[in-house]
Amino acid sequence: RAAPRELQRELHRESSARRMSADSRLRLFCLWLIVFQNSSLILVTSYSRTLVPAYLPSVAVFLSELMKLAAVISLLAYETPGGASEAIRQCVSLVRDTPHETAQFAVPALCYTLQNNLWYHALSNLDPVTAAVTSQLKVFTTAIASVVMLGRRVNTKQWGALTLLMGGMILMQLKDGADSGGDEEGEGGGADVVSSVPPRSVPQNTWHGALAMLGSTMLSAYARGVKS
Repeated sequence: RAAPRELQRELHRESSARRMSADSRLRLFCLWLIVFQNSSLILVTSYSRTLVPAYLPSVAVFLSELMKLAAVISLLAYETPGGASEAIRQCVSLVRDTPHETAQFAVPALCYTLQNNLWYHALSNLDPVTAAVTSQLKVFTTAIASVVMLGRRVNTKQWGALTLLMGGMILMQLKDGADSGGDEEGEGGGADVVSSVPPRSVPQNTWHGALAMLGSTMLSAYARGVKS
């Protein structure tokens, strides 16, 4: 009797180890996917904002929300036996039958709309590296929102890490301001050079972009607090 029990325990341990290994691989894949998505989003958006003529950020935000809506309805239609028509009917009935709960999402929706417009404005005035670093302000603003709005506690080490993060970003903005001044002084000899690349508008106002990114992260943190 002892031998079968030991065998069952060994098989259980092996199956648990396989499940943990699969979960670890899935988590690692999701981590790399998020890193790739965030990096590519900043690079592509920053480049697109330098092209001339420039597109309207409000149009980009509106189209992105339409794409999200289409993706959500597609996934719901995949899980619903009635298909797309039944999925749309469920969405409409949910909004109609629960108007109070639906109205509560108006505040975070407005915050996210303003945040996305500020995001495009910030990337119009920041280079991709500065934008990637400055966007990490969301860590600091989310921590402040969780303490003020949700009553969560942040220990001393976490406050120290947030302070270092803020200090590093301030130093980076000061360095970028000094470098841009030096670049302006050194210009003048290459004005007659003809290039075949599309016309571009290079970011010039780093502090303006940094303030827009700060406002974007603050709105995002507030919207998350309201939803929580």
